[in-house]
Amino acid sequence: MTPDPSSAPARPERVAADAAPTSADVAPTSADVAPTSADAGSPSPVAGPALAADGSATAPPAKPEEMCELGGQLLEQGQAAQAAEVFTAALQLVAADDPVRGHLLSGLGMARLEQAVMVFTEAAQHGDHDARPLALELLARVLPLRERDEQAAQVWQHGLNDPDPHVVAAVRARLRRAFGVVAEPGQEFWWDSFLESAVRDGTLPVLAAELFGALDQLYALVAVPYVRKVRQRELREALARAVRLPGGYAWGPELQQSFRRRLGDRDGM
Repeated sequence: MTPDPSSAPARPERVAADAAPTSADVAPTSADVAPTSADAGSPSPVAGPALAADGSATAPPAKPEEMCELGGQLLEQGQAAQAAEVFTAALQLVAADDPVRGHLLSGLGMARLEQAVMVFTEAAQHGDHDARPLALELLARVLPLRERDEQAAQVWQHGLNDPDPHVVAAVRARLRRAFGVVAEPGQEFWWDSFLESAVRDGTLPVLAAELFGALDQLYALVAVPYVRKVRQRELREALARAVRLPGGYAWGPELQQSFRRRLGDRDGM
């Protein structure tokens, strides 16, 4: 069995939550990600010498399975362009129904993703105020595909901390466009900041599960006494427990404050 070429380079440590990430924190610098002249210009030999365990050169791989292993090694070393060349060359040697073809195509796709990360990183660092928001969004959405969620969160935060207000507004609009409900200009829903944080940090499924769990508890608190047709006092006690339940969640105080404002605090919540 050939090794899976999907291993990604080790992630850098995440910056402190109260510090605005620099371009170096967000992703590799242009020096780290920009293709070398060999990558960008004339292609390097497709199947160069592989390295033995002792570091000595061995014969170039001739079989697609061996080339798949070599491509995976190059990908692990951050040599995405060379890895793409190896996977592409190996694909020319296999039939359409060869099982190894799927491994080669997956490896080629991952190599292309790594190349995209390099390009988007450079665009995010050097683009103007119209190009940077798009590059930041593309970079933030591609990084999780390579299991680099922390870096993706840093990219979003970097855009939201940009000194250019135009970039900040554009990045926030791109981050929030999947919310589904769009507020009027200047209007904010109490849950917007929680959704924004969840999208930025890649924890939207966790937030959704938490909300559904809370909804299930609220329904049970109210529905059970209603179905049993309990006395009014018991029903009122169940409603009181349901009203207090959101207070145990991070978003609960914001929900309760929203209702205080809407009800004029007349119910003493």
